[in-house]
Amino acid sequence: MLVCWGHVYLCAGTRMPPVKVRFMFANYDRVETTAEYETTDTKVDALRAALFAKIQDKTIQFPDNADVQDVSQLRMFEGGKMLVDGKTLEQSNFTITSEHPTVVTVSVRPTNAGVVGSGGSSTQPGCCIVV
Repeated sequence: MLVCWGHVYLCAGTRMPPVKVRFMFANYDRVETTAEYETTDTKVDALRAALFAKIQDKTIQFPDNADVQDVSQLRMFEGGKMLVDGKTLEQSNFTITSEHPTVVTVSVRPTNAGVVGSGGSSTQPGCCIVV
């Protein structure tokens, strides 16, 4: 294993260290949680599902009782990239450091978000996030 500027590079035949993730919620100060995963083969879907489970069992408390009813409301970003379901952490070029957990910013999409058509009515579900 080669460590350069805190990033871990693996040589053939070496075992990958656990992936430590720190989830921080956009627009919610001090709402965060950490998790550890065994491998970079972990899929983004699994991260999202595990985070949603923590929200459902009230491990994560939002100050204004944000309404998170569905796992699809959670948008996750790491290193300026949106993490896409179906990909592994490795396929997503997920940054892994040995000194501290990798920060993943989580945006909660409102349940009532919609695109407003020219007549003023909501035409389809949508969301705009400015980072």
